[in-house]
Amino acid sequence: PFKGISRDEALKLHQQHLFPFYKHTIAAFFAVRGNRQYLYDDTGKQYIDLAGGISTVNVGHCHPRLNKIFSDQAQKLMHISPIYLH
Repeated sequence: PFKGISRDEALKLHQQHLFPFYKHTIAAFFAVRGNRQYLYDDTGKQYIDLAGGISTVNVGHCHPRLNKIFSDQAQKLMHISPIYLH
């Protein structure tokens, strides 16, 4: 079961902190978890992600092999300006 913030609190934060042109296309959908090609809402309902970005279209959400690679890299260096060699 999801134990994070409520759907109402997420909507309130969204409205407070994001630009007004970020309107909800599916206001009732509150994604709290992803796994491979699926997204899950706060009630546990499963959806196929048909609107994912480039990376999720290619490999899905939370791919175990990539999660390990990302985690290992995050322990070394998260982000640096492209003006430096890294």
